[in-house]
Amino acid sequence: MISLIVGSLGRVGELRRLLGSLAGQTYREFEVVLVDQTGTEALVPVVAGFPGLAVRRVAAAPGLSRARNLGLSLARGEIVGFPDDDCWYPPDLLGQVVARLAEPGVDGVSFRVTDEAGACSAGGWMSAGRMEMSRGNVWRTAVSCSFFLRREAIGEVRFDERLGAGGGTAMGSGEETDFLLRLLARGRRIDYDGSVTVFHPVFRGPWRLGRGWRYGVGHGWVLRRHGFGLARCLWAAALQGARAAQTLAALRFGKAAFHAVQAAGRLAGFARGGRWPGWAGPVALAALAWVLAAPFAWAFNLSYGDVANRYALMAEAFAQGDWAFAFHPRFNVLFPVGAGAFSWALGCEGTVACSLLGLLGWAAAAVPFFGVAQGVFGRRAAWCAFALYFIAPPLFDVGYEGCRDTFRALAVLLAAYAFLMRWEGRERRAFWGLVAALPVFAMTRGDMILLGGAAWLAYGCFDRFQRRTWAAAAVYAAALQPGCWLTWAWTGLWLPSGQIAGAFLRIFG
Repeated sequence: MISLIVGSLGRVGELRRLLGSLAGQTYREFEVVLVDQTGTEALVPVVAGFPGLAVRRVAAAPGLSRARNLGLSLARGEIVGFPDDDCWYPPDLLGQVVARLAEPGVDGVSFRVTDEAGACSAGGWMSAGRMEMSRGNVWRTAVSCSFFLRREAIGEVRFDERLGAGGGTAMGSGEETDFLLRLLARGRRIDYDGSVTVFHPVFRGPWRLGRGWRYGVGHGWVLRRHGFGLARCLWAAALQGARAAQTLAALRFGKAAFHAVQAAGRLAGFARGGRWPGWAGPVALAALAWVLAAPFAWAFNLSYGDVANRYALMAEAFAQGDWAFAFHPRFNVLFPVGAGAFSWALGCEGTVACSLLGLLGWAAAAVPFFGVAQGVFGRRAAWCAFALYFIAPPLFDVGYEGCRDTFRALAVLLAAYAFLMRWEGRERRAFWGLVAALPVFAMTRGDMILLGGAAWLAYGCFDRFQRRTWAAAAVYAAALQPGCWLTWAWTGLWLPSGQIAGAFLRIFG
Protein backbone atom coordinates (compact mmCIF):
# COMPACT_ATOMS: atom_id res chain seq x y z
CA MET A 1 0.00 0.00 0.00
CA ILE A 2 1.07 3.61 -0.63
CA SER A 3 0.66 6.28 2.04
CA LEU A 4 0.37 9.81 0.66
CA ILE A 5 1.15 12.45 3.29
CA VAL A 6 -0.39 15.84 2.50
CA GLY A 7 0.10 18.95 4.65
CA SER A 8 -2.39 21.75 3.98
CA LEU A 9 -2.91 25.27 5.25
CA GLY A 10 -6.35 25.61 3.70
CA ARG A 11 -6.06 25.50 -0.09
CA VAL A 12 -9.56 24.29 -0.70
CA GLY A 13 -9.73 24.32 -4.49
CA GLU A 14 -6.23 22.94 -4.94
CA LEU A 15 -6.82 20.11 -2.45
CA ARG A 16 -10.05 19.23 -4.24
CA ARG A 17 -8.09 18.97 -7.51
CA LEU A 18 -5.49 16.69 -5.89
CA LEU A 19 -8.11 14.39 -4.37
CA GLY A 20 -9.92 14.30 -7.69
CA SER A 21 -6.75 13.11 -9.42
CA LEU A 22 -6.30 10.45 -6.73
CA ALA A 23 -9.87 9.26 -7.22
CA GLY A 24 -8.99 8.62 -10.88
CA GLN A 25 -5.88 6.50 -10.21
CA THR A 26 -5.72 3.09 -11.85
CA TYR A 27 -3.83 1.72 -8.84
CA ARG A 28 -6.19 1.73 -5.86
CA GLU A 29 -4.23 0.47 -2.85
CA PHE A 30 -3.36 3.76 -1.19
CA GLU A 31 -4.33 5.96 1.73
CA VAL A 32 -4.17 9.72 2.23
CA VAL A 33 -2.93 11.13 5.53
CA LEU A 34 -4.16 14.73 5.44
CA VAL A 35 -2.39 16.87 8.05
CA ASP A 36 -4.76 19.81 8.41
CA GLN A 37 -2.93 22.91 9.65
CA THR A 38 -5.70 25.44 9.01
CA GLY A 39 -7.03 25.50 12.57
CA THR A 40 -10.56 25.45 11.11
CA GLU A 41 -13.01 22.98 9.59
CA ALA A 42 -12.58 24.38 6.06
CA LEU A 43 -11.16 21.13 4.64
CA VAL A 44 -13.83 18.84 6.10
CA PRO A 45 -16.33 19.35 3.23
CA VAL A 46 -13.54 18.80 0.70
CA VAL A 47 -12.70 15.41 2.18
CA ALA A 48 -16.39 14.53 2.47
CA GLY A 49 -16.74 15.06 -1.27
CA PHE A 50 -14.60 11.97 -1.95
CA PRO A 51 -16.22 9.14 0.01
CA GLY A 52 -14.42 6.54 -2.10
CA LEU A 53 -10.99 7.63 -0.91
CA ALA A 54 -9.34 6.42 2.30
CA VAL A 55 -8.50 9.81 3.84
CA ARG A 56 -7.42 10.24 7.45
CA ARG A 57 -7.54 13.87 8.53
CA VAL A 58 -5.47 14.92 11.54
CA ALA A 59 -5.09 18.43 12.92
CA ALA A 60 -1.66 19.90 13.64
CA ALA A 61 0.15 23.19 14.19
CA PRO A 62 1.63 24.91 11.12
CA GLY A 63 4.96 23.75 9.74
CA LEU A 64 5.47 21.74 6.57
CA SER A 65 8.26 19.51 7.90
CA ARG A 66 6.31 19.01 11.12
CA ALA A 67 3.29 17.87 9.08
CA ARG A 68 5.33 15.35 7.11
CA ASN A 69 6.93 13.91 10.23
CA LEU A 70 3.52 13.52 11.83
CA GLY A 71 2.27 11.82 8.69
CA LEU A 72 5.24 9.44 8.71
CA SER A 73 4.37 8.40 12.26
CA LEU A 74 0.80 7.58 11.13
CA ALA A 75 1.52 6.04 7.72
CA ARG A 76 0.57 2.38 7.24
CA GLY A 77 1.88 1.87 3.70
CA GLU A 78 5.10 0.19 2.58
CA ILE A 79 5.64 3.12 0.17
CA VAL A 80 5.41 6.78 1.17
CA GLY A 81 4.91 9.92 -0.94
CA PHE A 82 4.64 13.60 -0.03
CA PRO A 83 2.34 15.37 -2.50
CA ASP A 84 1.85 19.13 -2.13
CA ASP A 85 -1.77 20.11 -1.67
CA ASP A 86 -1.61 22.06 -4.97
CA CYS A 87 -0.12 19.30 -7.14
CA TRP A 88 -2.03 16.58 -8.98
CA TYR A 89 -1.27 13.21 -10.55
CA PRO A 90 -1.87 11.69 -13.98
CA PRO A 91 -4.11 8.57 -13.73
CA ASP A 92 -1.34 5.97 -13.94
CA LEU A 93 1.21 7.63 -11.63
CA LEU A 94 0.79 5.41 -8.56
CA GLY A 95 0.90 2.33 -10.77
CA GLN A 96 4.23 3.62 -12.17
CA VAL A 97 5.51 4.08 -8.62
CA VAL A 98 4.71 0.50 -7.64
CA ALA A 99 6.29 -0.85 -10.83
CA ARG A 100 9.54 1.11 -10.41
CA LEU A 101 9.92 0.22 -6.73
CA ALA A 102 9.43 -3.47 -7.56
CA GLU A 103 12.84 -3.39 -9.27
CA PRO A 104 15.60 -5.01 -7.14
CA GLY A 105 17.70 -2.64 -5.03
CA VAL A 106 15.60 0.46 -5.68
CA ASP A 107 14.70 2.36 -2.50
CA GLY A 108 12.95 5.30 -4.08
CA VAL A 109 11.87 6.93 -7.30
CA SER A 110 11.44 10.55 -8.37
CA PHE A 111 9.69 12.04 -11.38
CA ARG A 112 9.70 15.25 -13.38
CA VAL A 113 7.46 18.12 -12.19
CA THR A 114 5.77 20.39 -14.75
CA ASP A 115 2.55 22.28 -15.28
CA GLU A 116 -0.02 21.02 -17.77
CA ALA A 117 1.72 22.88 -20.59
CA GLY A 118 5.00 21.05 -19.90
CA ALA A 119 6.88 23.96 -18.28
CA CYS A 120 9.11 22.87 -15.39
CA SER A 121 7.51 24.12 -12.20
CA ALA A 122 9.87 22.89 -9.50
CA GLY A 123 11.86 26.11 -9.30
CA GLY A 124 14.30 25.12 -12.03
CA TRP A 125 15.03 22.78 -14.89
CA MET A 126 14.45 19.03 -14.51
CA SER A 127 15.75 16.53 -17.06
CA ALA A 128 13.45 14.46 -19.25
CA GLY A 129 15.93 11.54 -19.07
CA ARG A 130 16.65 8.81 -16.55
CA MET A 131 19.45 8.71 -13.98
CA GLU A 132 20.31 7.62 -10.48
CA MET A 133 19.96 10.38 -7.90
CA SER A 134 23.21 11.59 -6.32
CA ARG A 135 24.64 14.47 -4.29
CA GLY A 136 25.54 16.20 -7.52
CA ASN A 137 22.12 16.08 -9.16
CA VAL A 138 19.67 16.00 -6.25
CA TRP A 139 18.87 19.70 -6.74
CA ARG A 140 17.46 19.04 -10.21
CA THR A 141 15.97 15.58 -9.78
CA ALA A 142 13.63 15.97 -6.81
CA VAL A 143 11.16 18.22 -5.06
CA SER A 144 8.80 17.11 -2.33
CA CYS A 145 5.86 16.16 -4.54
CA SER A 146 8.01 14.23 -7.03
CA PHE A 147 9.52 11.38 -5.00
CA PHE A 148 8.26 8.17 -3.41
CA LEU A 149 10.25 6.03 -0.98
CA ARG A 150 10.10 2.60 0.58
CA ARG A 151 9.11 2.99 4.23
CA GLU A 152 11.87 0.63 5.35
CA ALA A 153 14.48 2.69 3.45
CA ILE A 154 13.47 5.82 5.38
CA GLY A 155 14.02 4.12 8.72
CA GLU A 156 14.39 6.72 11.46
CA VAL A 157 15.30 9.61 9.14
CA ARG A 158 12.89 12.52 9.48
CA PHE A 159 12.47 15.98 8.01
CA ASP A 160 14.37 18.69 9.87
CA GLU A 161 11.57 20.80 11.36
CA ARG A 162 13.71 23.94 11.26
CA LEU A 163 13.52 23.83 7.47
CA GLY A 164 10.59 24.59 5.19
CA ALA A 165 7.52 26.76 5.28
CA GLY A 166 6.13 27.46 8.75
CA GLY A 167 9.23 26.23 10.57
CA GLY A 168 9.61 29.46 12.52
CA THR A 169 13.13 30.12 11.21
CA ALA A 170 14.68 31.99 8.30
CA MET A 171 15.22 28.67 6.48
CA GLY A 172 12.07 28.52 4.38
CA SER A 173 13.14 25.85 1.90
CA GLY A 174 15.43 22.87 1.43
CA GLU A 175 13.68 20.42 3.72
CA GLU A 176 13.17 17.76 1.04
CA THR A 177 16.71 18.12 -0.33
CA ASP A 178 18.17 17.82 3.16
CA PHE A 179 15.98 14.74 3.77
CA LEU A 180 17.11 13.07 0.54
CA LEU A 181 20.78 13.91 1.06
CA ARG A 182 20.69 12.19 4.44
CA LEU A 183 19.13 9.11 2.82
CA LEU A 184 21.73 9.11 0.04
CA ALA A 185 24.47 9.36 2.67
CA ARG A 186 23.09 6.11 4.13
CA GLY A 187 23.52 4.36 0.82
CA ARG A 188 19.91 4.44 -0.37
CA ARG A 189 19.35 4.14 -4.12
CA ILE A 190 16.80 6.56 -5.58
CA ASP A 191 16.15 6.55 -9.32
CA TYR A 192 14.94 9.52 -11.35
CA ASP A 193 12.72 9.09 -14.40
CA GLY A 194 11.93 12.28 -16.29
CA SER A 195 9.58 10.53 -18.71
CA VAL A 196 6.92 10.39 -15.96
CA THR A 197 5.34 13.64 -14.80
CA VAL A 198 3.77 15.01 -11.64
CA PHE A 199 1.75 18.17 -12.27
CA HIS A 200 2.28 21.33 -10.26
CA PRO A 201 1.49 24.95 -11.20
CA VAL A 202 4.35 27.32 -12.05
CA PHE A 203 4.80 29.95 -9.36
CA ARG A 204 3.95 33.39 -10.80
CA GLY A 205 4.05 35.55 -7.70
CA PRO A 206 3.43 37.53 -5.63
CA TRP A 207 7.17 38.18 -5.50
CA ARG A 208 7.50 38.89 -1.79
CA LEU A 209 11.06 39.65 -0.78
CA GLY A 210 10.69 37.88 2.56
CA ARG A 211 9.74 34.70 0.78
CA GLY A 212 12.69 34.99 -1.59
CA TRP A 213 15.01 35.54 1.35
CA ARG A 214 13.75 32.46 3.20
CA TYR A 215 14.06 30.32 0.07
CA GLY A 216 17.64 31.46 -0.37
CA VAL A 217 18.67 31.02 3.27
CA GLY A 218 17.29 27.47 3.36
CA HIS A 219 19.17 26.54 0.20
CA GLY A 220 22.44 27.99 1.48
CA TRP A 221 22.08 26.33 4.87
CA VAL A 222 21.56 22.89 3.30
CA LEU A 223 24.65 23.40 1.14
CA ARG A 224 26.68 24.18 4.25
CA ARG A 225 25.23 21.33 6.30
CA HIS A 226 26.07 18.69 3.71
CA GLY A 227 29.60 19.80 2.99
CA PHE A 228 29.15 21.53 -0.35
CA GLY A 229 31.97 24.01 -0.76
CA LEU A 230 31.99 27.76 -1.12
CA ALA A 231 32.36 27.45 -4.90
CA ARG A 232 29.09 25.51 -5.08
CA CYS A 233 27.37 28.16 -2.96
CA LEU A 234 28.72 30.98 -5.14
CA TRP A 235 27.47 29.14 -8.22
CA ALA A 236 24.02 28.75 -6.66
CA ALA A 237 23.93 32.47 -5.80
CA ALA A 238 25.17 33.39 -9.28
CA LEU A 239 22.31 31.44 -10.88
CA GLN A 240 19.80 33.54 -8.96
CA GLY A 241 21.77 36.67 -9.82
CA ALA A 242 21.56 35.76 -13.50
CA ARG A 243 17.81 35.28 -13.18
CA ALA A 244 17.58 38.67 -11.49
CA ALA A 245 19.44 40.29 -14.39
CA GLN A 246 17.30 38.48 -16.94
CA THR A 247 14.03 39.59 -15.39
CA LEU A 248 15.36 43.10 -14.83
CA ALA A 249 16.10 43.34 -18.55
CA ALA A 250 12.45 42.43 -19.13
CA LEU A 251 11.46 45.30 -16.76
CA ARG A 252 9.95 42.87 -14.24
CA PHE A 253 11.29 44.71 -11.23
CA GLY A 254 9.47 42.79 -8.50
CA LYS A 255 10.66 39.43 -9.79
CA ALA A 256 14.20 40.77 -10.29
CA ALA A 257 14.31 41.91 -6.66
CA PHE A 258 12.94 38.52 -5.55
CA HIS A 259 15.77 36.67 -7.29
CA ALA A 260 18.41 39.17 -6.12
CA VAL A 261 17.30 38.73 -2.51
CA GLN A 262 17.26 34.96 -2.99
CA ALA A 263 20.86 35.10 -4.20
CA ALA A 264 21.85 37.09 -1.11
CA GLY A 265 19.92 34.63 1.06
CA ARG A 266 21.88 31.69 -0.33
CA LEU A 267 25.13 33.37 0.63
CA ALA A 268 23.82 34.31 4.08
CA GLY A 269 22.42 30.84 4.74
CA PHE A 270 25.75 29.28 3.80
CA ALA A 271 27.78 31.77 5.85
CA ARG A 272 25.54 32.16 8.90
CA GLY A 273 23.83 28.80 9.20
CA GLY A 274 20.35 30.14 8.61
CA ARG A 275 20.31 32.81 11.28
CA TRP A 276 18.57 36.10 10.53
CA PRO A 277 21.04 38.14 8.56
CA GLY A 278 21.74 41.37 10.42
CA TRP A 279 23.19 43.44 7.58
CA ALA A 280 22.77 41.03 4.69
CA GLY A 281 19.28 42.18 3.63
CA PRO A 282 20.04 45.93 3.61
CA VAL A 283 23.43 45.31 1.97
CA ALA A 284 21.86 43.23 -0.81
CA LEU A 285 19.17 45.82 -1.49
CA ALA A 286 21.69 48.67 -1.40
CA ALA A 287 23.81 46.81 -3.94
CA LEU A 288 20.73 46.29 -6.10
CA ALA A 289 19.95 50.03 -5.88
CA TRP A 290 23.45 50.85 -7.13
CA VAL A 291 23.11 48.36 -9.99
CA LEU A 292 19.80 49.95 -11.01
CA ALA A 293 21.04 53.55 -10.72
CA ALA A 294 24.46 53.16 -12.33
CA PRO A 295 23.27 52.73 -15.96
CA PHE A 296 21.62 56.15 -15.84
CA ALA A 297 24.95 57.76 -14.95
CA TRP A 298 26.50 56.01 -17.93
CA ALA A 299 23.69 56.86 -20.32
CA PHE A 300 23.08 60.50 -19.41
CA ASN A 301 26.42 61.68 -17.93
CA LEU A 302 24.71 63.74 -15.25
CA SER A 303 27.74 64.99 -13.30
CA TYR A 304 28.39 68.72 -13.04
CA GLY A 305 29.95 71.43 -10.85
CA ASP A 306 33.05 70.45 -8.88
CA VAL A 307 32.96 67.02 -10.43
CA ALA A 308 33.32 68.25 -14.00
CA ASN A 309 35.89 70.87 -13.05
CA ARG A 310 38.17 68.89 -10.76
CA TYR A 311 37.44 65.31 -9.77
CA ALA A 312 36.58 64.09 -13.26
CA LEU A 313 39.86 65.38 -14.69
CA MET A 314 41.79 63.75 -11.85
CA ALA A 315 39.96 60.45 -12.46
CA GLU A 316 40.83 60.52 -16.17
CA ALA A 317 44.45 61.32 -15.33
CA PHE A 318 44.57 58.36 -12.94
CA ALA A 319 43.15 56.06 -15.63
CA GLN A 320 45.84 57.26 -18.04
CA GLY A 321 48.68 56.89 -15.52
CA ASP A 322 49.31 60.64 -15.21
CA TRP A 323 50.01 60.52 -11.46
CA ALA A 324 51.24 64.12 -11.21
CA PHE A 325 47.86 65.43 -12.33
CA ALA A 326 45.76 62.69 -10.70
CA PHE A 327 46.78 63.56 -7.15
CA HIS A 328 46.69 66.88 -5.37
CA PRO A 329 47.32 67.48 -1.66
CA ARG A 330 44.01 69.35 -1.26
CA PHE A 331 42.03 66.28 -2.34
CA ASN A 332 42.69 63.02 -0.62
CA VAL A 333 43.17 59.69 -2.36
CA LEU A 334 39.63 58.27 -2.33
CA PHE A 335 38.26 60.28 -5.23
CA PRO A 336 41.06 60.00 -7.81
CA VAL A 337 41.71 56.34 -6.97
CA GLY A 338 38.05 55.27 -6.74
CA ALA A 339 36.74 57.20 -9.72
CA GLY A 340 39.97 56.62 -11.62
CA ALA A 341 39.59 52.87 -11.16
CA PHE A 342 36.09 53.05 -12.66
CA SER A 343 37.38 55.15 -15.57
CA TRP A 344 40.28 52.76 -16.22
CA ALA A 345 38.25 49.54 -15.87
CA LEU A 346 35.21 50.68 -17.87
CA GLY A 347 36.85 53.09 -20.28
CA CYS A 348 34.33 55.79 -19.38
CA GLU A 349 34.65 59.54 -19.03
CA GLY A 350 35.76 60.97 -15.71
CA THR A 351 32.35 62.54 -15.05
CA VAL A 352 30.66 59.17 -15.47
CA ALA A 353 33.27 57.51 -13.26
CA CYS A 354 32.68 60.09 -10.53
CA SER A 355 28.94 59.52 -10.71
CA LEU A 356 29.44 55.75 -10.43
CA LEU A 357 31.61 56.25 -7.36
CA GLY A 358 29.17 58.81 -5.94
CA LEU A 359 26.28 56.40 -6.37
CA LEU A 360 28.33 53.71 -4.67
CA GLY A 361 28.70 55.99 -1.66
CA TRP A 362 24.99 56.85 -1.86
CA ALA A 363 24.03 53.15 -1.77
CA ALA A 364 26.58 52.24 0.90
CA ALA A 365 25.46 55.07 3.20
CA ALA A 366 21.96 53.58 3.27
CA VAL A 367 23.23 50.57 5.23
CA PRO A 368 24.41 52.39 8.39
CA PHE A 369 21.39 54.68 7.96
CA PHE A 370 19.22 51.56 8.27
CA GLY A 371 21.16 50.54 11.39
CA VAL A 372 20.71 53.93 13.03
CA ALA A 373 16.99 54.02 12.21
CA GLN A 374 16.53 50.49 13.52
CA GLY A 375 18.32 51.27 16.76
CA VAL A 376 16.25 54.41 17.39
CA PHE A 377 12.83 53.59 15.95
CA GLY A 378 12.66 49.80 15.43
CA ARG A 379 13.00 47.46 12.48
CA ARG A 380 9.74 48.26 10.70
CA ALA A 381 10.40 52.00 10.79
CA ALA A 382 13.96 51.34 9.61
CA TRP A 383 12.71 49.54 6.51
CA CYS A 384 10.37 52.44 5.76
CA ALA A 385 13.20 54.94 6.17
CA PHE A 386 15.44 52.74 4.04
CA ALA A 387 12.89 52.76 1.21
CA LEU A 388 12.34 56.51 1.47
CA TYR A 389 16.09 57.08 1.35
CA PHE A 390 16.31 55.43 -2.05
CA ILE A 391 13.35 57.22 -3.62
CA ALA A 392 14.20 60.74 -2.37
CA PRO A 393 15.04 62.85 -5.48
CA PRO A 394 17.53 65.18 -3.70
CA LEU A 395 19.60 62.17 -2.63
CA PHE A 396 19.58 60.89 -6.20
CA ASP A 397 20.94 64.28 -7.29
CA VAL A 398 23.72 64.18 -4.69
CA GLY A 399 24.73 60.72 -5.87
CA TYR A 400 24.82 61.62 -9.55
CA GLU A 401 26.57 64.93 -8.85
CA GLY A 402 29.66 63.09 -7.75
CA CYS A 403 31.56 61.38 -5.01
CA ARG A 404 32.28 63.98 -2.34
CA ASP A 405 29.08 64.43 -0.35
CA THR A 406 27.92 60.82 -0.49
CA PHE A 407 31.12 59.56 1.12
CA ARG A 408 30.91 62.30 3.72
CA ALA A 409 27.44 61.01 4.55
CA LEU A 410 28.72 57.42 4.64
CA ALA A 411 31.44 58.32 7.16
CA VAL A 412 29.08 60.29 9.41
CA LEU A 413 26.38 57.58 9.38
CA LEU A 414 28.90 54.84 10.18
CA ALA A 415 30.16 56.90 13.12
CA ALA A 416 26.61 57.59 14.29
CA TYR A 417 25.87 53.87 14.16
CA ALA A 418 29.00 53.16 16.19
CA PHE A 419 27.95 55.66 18.88
CA LEU A 420 24.43 54.24 18.99
CA MET A 421 25.75 50.70 19.43
CA ARG A 422 28.14 51.86 22.17
CA TRP A 423 25.25 53.59 23.95
CA GLU A 424 23.29 50.32 23.84
CA GLY A 425 26.24 48.40 25.26
CA ARG A 426 26.96 46.45 22.07
CA GLU A 427 30.69 47.03 22.14
CA ARG A 428 31.66 44.73 19.30
CA ARG A 429 29.30 46.32 16.79
CA ALA A 430 30.32 49.77 17.99
CA PHE A 431 33.99 48.97 17.42
CA TRP A 432 33.47 47.62 13.91
CA GLY A 433 31.23 50.55 13.02
CA LEU A 434 33.98 52.97 14.05
CA VAL A 435 36.66 50.93 12.25
CA ALA A 436 34.56 51.11 9.08
CA ALA A 437 34.00 54.87 9.48
CA LEU A 438 37.55 56.04 10.17
CA PRO A 439 39.13 55.08 6.81
CA VAL A 440 36.31 56.91 5.01
CA PHE A 441 36.99 59.99 7.13
CA ALA A 442 40.69 59.62 6.40
CA MET A 443 40.40 59.40 2.63
CA THR A 444 37.97 62.22 1.84
CA ARG A 445 39.01 65.78 2.76
CA GLY A 446 40.85 67.68 5.46
CA ASP A 447 37.72 68.80 7.28
CA MET A 448 36.49 65.20 7.40
CA ILE A 449 39.86 64.08 8.78
CA LEU A 450 39.40 66.44 11.71
CA LEU A 451 35.83 65.23 12.18
CA GLY A 452 37.07 61.63 12.17
CA GLY A 453 39.57 62.51 14.89
CA ALA A 454 36.78 64.04 16.94
CA ALA A 455 34.69 60.89 16.41
CA TRP A 456 37.58 58.73 17.61
CA LEU A 457 38.08 60.93 20.66
CA ALA A 458 34.37 60.80 21.56
CA TYR A 459 34.36 57.02 21.15
CA GLY A 460 37.43 56.81 23.39
CA CYS A 461 35.64 58.76 26.10
CA PHE A 462 32.70 56.36 25.88
CA ASP A 463 35.05 53.37 25.89
CA ARG A 464 37.37 54.79 28.59
CA PHE A 465 40.28 54.39 26.16
CA GLN A 466 40.45 50.64 26.38
CA ARG A 467 42.32 48.46 23.87
CA ARG A 468 39.54 48.78 21.29
CA THR A 469 40.03 52.54 21.21
CA TRP A 470 43.75 52.22 20.49
CA ALA A 471 43.13 49.52 17.87
CA ALA A 472 40.77 51.93 16.12
CA ALA A 473 43.46 54.63 16.39
CA ALA A 474 45.93 52.31 14.66
CA VAL A 475 43.46 51.74 11.83
CA TYR A 476 42.93 55.48 11.48
CA ALA A 477 46.65 56.19 11.48
CA ALA A 478 47.22 53.58 8.76
CA ALA A 479 44.40 55.02 6.64
CA LEU A 480 45.92 58.52 6.94
CA GLN A 481 49.33 57.50 5.57
CA PRO A 482 48.55 57.79 1.82
CA GLY A 483 47.35 61.37 2.37
CA CYS A 484 50.43 62.13 4.47
CA TRP A 485 52.70 60.82 1.75
CA LEU A 486 50.90 62.92 -0.87
CA THR A 487 51.10 66.08 1.24
CA TRP A 488 54.79 65.47 1.98
CA ALA A 489 55.51 65.13 -1.75
CA TRP A 490 54.03 68.59 -2.35
CA THR A 491 54.84 70.53 0.81
CA GLY A 492 57.51 68.63 2.70
CA LEU A 493 55.13 68.24 5.69
CA TRP A 494 54.01 64.81 6.90
CA LEU A 495 50.40 65.83 7.47
CA PRO A 496 47.29 64.00 6.27
CA SER A 497 45.94 66.65 3.87
CA GLY A 498 46.93 69.75 1.98
CA GLN A 499 44.24 71.74 3.77
CA ILE A 500 45.69 70.85 7.15
CA ALA A 501 49.21 71.57 5.86
CA GLY A 502 48.06 74.98 4.61
CA ALA A 503 46.55 75.84 8.00
CA PHE A 504 49.73 74.66 9.72
CA LEU A 505 51.90 76.92 7.53
CA ARG A 506 49.61 79.93 8.09
CA ILE A 507 49.76 79.49 11.85
CA PHE A 508 53.40 78.52 12.30
CA GLY A 509 54.91 80.11 9.20
